Amino acid sequence: QNPKSKKKMKKPVLLQSLFFLSCFITVNGNNFLFLETFDTVPDVFSSGKWIKSSVSKYADQPLNITSGQSPAVGFESDNGVQLTQDMKFYGFGSTFSEPIVAGKDDLVIQYEVKFEEVLNCGGAYIKLPRVSDSFDMSKLDSNTPYTIMFGPDKCGANNKVHFIVQFQNPVTLDWEEKHFNETVPIRNDKKTHLYSLVMRKDNNFEIFIDSVLFKKGNLLTHMIPAINPPKEIDDPSDSKPSDWVDEKEIDDPEATKPDDWDENQPRKIPDPKAVKPAGWLDDAPAKVPDPEAKKPDDWDDDEDGEWEAPLVSNPACQKVGCGVWTPPTIANPAYKGKWKAPKIPNPAYLGPWKAKQIPNPGYFYDPSPIDSLAPMAGLAVEVWTTNPAILFDNFLVSRSTKDATDYAAKTFKLKAAAENAKEKADEASRKEKERKEMVEKGGWKEYITAMFMAAMDFFNDYPAALAGTIAAVVFPFIYILMYGGKNALSPTDEASSTSESAAPTSEEPIAETVPPSTSTAAAATTSTEASTTDAPIS
Repeated sequence: QNPKSKKKMKKPVLLQSLFFLSCFITVNGNNFLFLETFDTVPDVFSSGKWIKSSVSKYADQPLNITSGQSPAVGFESDNGVQLTQDMKFYGFGSTFSEPIVAGKDDLVIQYEVKFEEVLNCGGAYIKLPRVSDSFDMSKLDSNTPYTIMFGPDKCGANNKVHFIVQFQNPVTLDWEEKHFNETVPIRNDKKTHLYSLVMRKDNNFEIFIDSVLFKKGNLLTHMIPAINPPKEIDDPSDSKPSDWVDEKEIDDPEATKPDDWDENQPRKIPDPKAVKPAGWLDDAPAKVPDPEAKKPDDWDDDEDGEWEAPLVSNPACQKVGCGVWTPPTIANPAYKGKWKAPKIPNPAYLGPWKAKQIPNPGYFYDPSPIDSLAPMAGLAVEVWTTNPAILFDNFLVSRSTKDATDYAAKTFKLKAAAENAKEKADEASRKEKERKEMVEKGGWKEYITAMFMAAMDFFNDYPAALAGTIAAVVFPFIYILMYGGKNALSPTDEASSTSESAAPTSEEPIAETVPPSTSTAAAATTSTEASTTDAPIS
């Protein structure tokens, strides 16, 4: 750092120090089951804490431990794991020190993700693979069984934060994905965002973005397909009889087309009342040679052919019109279209056919499915993306919503505030550069525009100053228009009070006269200064 930057950097360095200190203190909380900040070792992959999948489609996956392309001031050393290339499959993860079960108590799954380029198509969700004898993080792929999948995904019309559980039917032993039946759109604005899933031991769950609750539901009532299957199902051997009638209405067999129904009438006809405008030039061409065109000096008739002037619109046609005149069309009052018989109730209608119901051989009822979720072996990222520069950070699994919220306050919220401040500073710098370029052009219009832009930016930052300025300018103007700068008295009142106002009595003290417009402006100016001083810095 140079001497001039020391004072400027003091606050960000302090902010960064507090950030890393808070990380260290919070890691030791008893309710954290897993936490990864990517700041404790230089490379989590070299250390073996995180493992890249060895499956061929993830070969040479380009992952960086970095603070990103453009970190906020004070967070230059706050690392995460970044997906660096587009059109790639990524698969990597970390195994928990011991399996985690969901139903023991509340469970919080939380992490940060930043799309450093606007996401067009790709995933940024995480999976918590389920415990099994065959599980191996180094063999992670899209078919690896998991217990919970959570996080943002976008491609085409699909734009949602996933919440999916894989649940085993205890009767058939089949595993099936159960999806949250409501949609939460992702955040896609090049900023860091915090995604949190809270699963309560009473089977309720909540989805938060940036510590704000967006959706909530219950495992028993808000999953598709339902975790508990129906008691009865359609008999797969049953089929609709060939003579089953499920047409509710039919054409009236006794209806006939009226004799005067003409199906050949056109929908539109020429307007019989239309008249060709006076002065219409029937024989004039729509295009004529350009009378102002001249043959180029280097035109050679032998080599280039006979020169012809380019065609332009005929000026004689612009007043009224020219060429063959045709009347405008109107709706044909005789048009009826193709005749169709009216519908009547079908006397043979039997209603919609439904298959016979039989007992569901796979039926079960689990009153608390959260207790039946499979234990989780680790946390993994297994995605495909068309975009590079997706940055993950601060993966957290906890038993305490309070601890997770407190951790977010000491990490994410500080980072988000720094990113917002950086965005605002970058925007102010861009506008300042734009105004400077306008002033350098030298024109008075450009100068006035630049000053106006500067004033609008100031008032946008300090709306109280705008209110004070309006009060100082507009209210005196309205007062003058209404009263002309004098007390509003009727002619009769003014005449009767002339002698009294000319010589005040000793019983009435003489008040020092201040022009109303001056006092109002002064009061408004004082108000403006006070408002400007107290305006918060966002």
